[in-house]
Amino acid sequence: MMTLRKAAFLAFALAALPAQAFELHYKDRVLFEDLPAKEIEDGASLTFKVIPQGKYRFGWCALTYPDGTTGSFEDAEIKNGKATQKIKFDKGKGKYVVEFLMQGPLGPAVGAIFHYWVGVPEEKEETRDWKWDTRAAEEIEKDVFERINAFRKTCKAPEVKWDDRICEIGREHCADMIEGQYFAHISPKHGDLATRAKVKYGWKNVIWGMPDRGYLAKPDGPVFVGEDIAYDNNPAAAMDAWLGSPGHRAVFMNKFATHCGVGVKKYEAMENGFFVRKIYFVAAFALFADTNIEKAEKEADLRRIEAKALPLFEKAQLLEATDPPTAVKQYEELAAKFPESASGAKAAARAKELTGAPDWAETVKKADGRREARQWLDRARMLIDNKRPDNARTWLEKIVAKHPGTPEAEDAQRLIKVLGE
Repeated sequence: MMTLRKAAFLAFALAALPAQAFELHYKDRVLFEDLPAKEIEDGASLTFKVIPQGKYRFGWCALTYPDGTTGSFEDAEIKNGKATQKIKFDKGKGKYVVEFLMQGPLGPAVGAIFHYWVGVPEEKEETRDWKWDTRAAEEIEKDVFERINAFRKTCKAPEVKWDDRICEIGREHCADMIEGQYFAHISPKHGDLATRAKVKYGWKNVIWGMPDRGYLAKPDGPVFVGEDIAYDNNPAAAMDAWLGSPGHRAVFMNKFATHCGVGVKKYEAMENGFFVRKIYFVAAFALFADTNIEKAEKEADLRRIEAKALPLFEKAQLLEATDPPTAVKQYEELAAKFPESASGAKAAARAKELTGAPDWAETVKKADGRREARQWLDRARMLIDNKRPDNARTWLEKIVAKHPGTPEAEDAQRLIKVLGE
């Protein structure tokens, strides 16, 4: 079972990404042995030898599949300072984006992003948008937020709501990165996202990464699902970079997130005789206890109830063929006991449908007769087992005489024939 700490590391987004949508390889963070060619066969598996550099350690590998969904490989074999990671390209033909995430002193960071074309020719990458955005930071923040929800809609992920508090945390982290001249999730002065939130808003129990329900049922602040950071010239370029990175993309697609805040800070200054300008972006996603957690708990309760109700519904369905009145009784009991379950609702509807049929009175009469015939048939079989064929024949003949045309009468006639042989 994955530990909370491990789950948090995997869910907490993901790396210092200097906003480039194309392939990346930071050789100060990671090197590779025997990188495969860009074009490979459909269904192939590739093995990468990953060699962390400096203070970085190998974390895991994330993928974007041809259909736009994401996945991760976390089972690398670590030996002699190298990580051997096997990756399967088994989700159909098209472009796969492979990302290697490293764990550094200031949090997770991208080590490399490679593109592989499986069963199709290599495609030419689109041209980036390098135009400087002249709008105020607040306008850019809302622009990014709207782009996030537009993307989530394409992924069938629920829309996230804007949160001013998370936005302010993002703004302060942008300013801190500019002042401290670093680019990472963990501030040397103020710590990670959850720590910064605790200090600013007094959320004592706020954590990052999806919590174990038994570990922390109701935090007093949000559970941070992820934080993506970037710097670029405009929101379109930043979004391209984030969505081009499988790890960052996974955070944008997270279906547990309920709220989002985007912080932006512009930087323009002379550095070593050159005019430099960048826009820093921080997009943080959160799950609040009074929204999706309660919804998830209710859905889990309904699933548990349905697991109990469904077998009872199926049992009643089987009874309809032989004993409709008893089936109706079971449907009504099921609907009363589990009214919120899907099976309970179907049971109530089916009971109403059966009892409302024009021939229901005749159905009940026939069912009562068949029930009596079955009782007599069971008694006759018991007498046969006890070596009392004459008494058994009496009951079998009563079934044939009183309940002709029923399956029980047919069984009785077969047994009478056997007794006469």
